[in-house]
Amino acid sequence: MRFLKTVESSALQKINLIYFACDMKTHQENNFKKVHERQWLDAFKKVFEGFPSGRIIATESPDFIVQVNPKQRIGIEITKYDLYEPDEQLVLSSFVDAERMALLIEKKNEKRGLYQKKWLNAYWLLILINTGEHKDILRFSDRFMSHYQNITRFDRLFVFDYLRRQLYF
Repeated sequence: MRFLKTVESSALQKINLIYFACDMKTHQENNFKKVHERQWLDAFKKVFEGFPSGRIIATESPDFIVQVNPKQRIGIEITKYDLYEPDEQLVLSSFVDAERMALLIEKKNEKRGLYQKKWLNAYWLLILINTGEHKDILRFSDRFMSHYQNITRFDRLFVFDYLRRQLYF
């Protein structure tokens, strides 16, 4: 009987250790992601002259809240649009695919209800375009921007080419 309890206890400890290791990995990945999101937000802040001054608070859903004053808070959700297939290094297109971009915006529109629980004054969506090494071939049509503005449920929509520091809004 004692041997059986020791084996069960040892197995349970191993399972707990595995869960702990998985939680740590997830925690590290989330921290890594949040550091990148903050870098992207800081780059956006430098490019966008209309970025409000105030304290930037890292949160989830939305990713950041800008506390302009005690009564004015802006939520900023950051998402990425990649020109690459996830498992390939080849560029899909030198143009932003209007349908893929619309699907990305719609996906974020669905989450906007979660953000409303934080009672913010405005909700911004910042979409990052990852041009990678092919930054010179990207073409983004301004006429699509007005279409994207019409389909978003966010108060402001920005498309930011991070590498070229090019902002569309």
